[in-house]
Amino acid sequence: MSYNYKDKIIDNEIGSYQEKFLDYAQNWEDDIDIEKKRVKIINYNNGSSSLSLSREDISFEDKINAYIEENASKIKIVDIKYQKNSVLIIYENKS
Repeated sequence: MSYNYKDKIIDNEIGSYQEKFLDYAQNWEDDIDIEKKRVKIINYNNGSSSLSLSREDISFEDKINAYIEENASKIKIVDIKYQKNSVLIIYENKS
């Protein structure tokens, strides 16, 4: 039996999978695959302190758009997840 993680095969030798996963968990930074995605959560009730907004009665969509516009040259948006009172923006920093 074997386990395939990103095309890396772990052969089932005598011992436990736990030892192999602990080894992976301790050496994950040695892997060539480095995750570059980050997240930003914007809540409907967030203050506008982190955004350059001057009006307190600004709509939720305007807050989201303001964040995107302010950071357009710094980030590449991968995905946006929307709920009633919050938005999760998944992005990568531009080099």
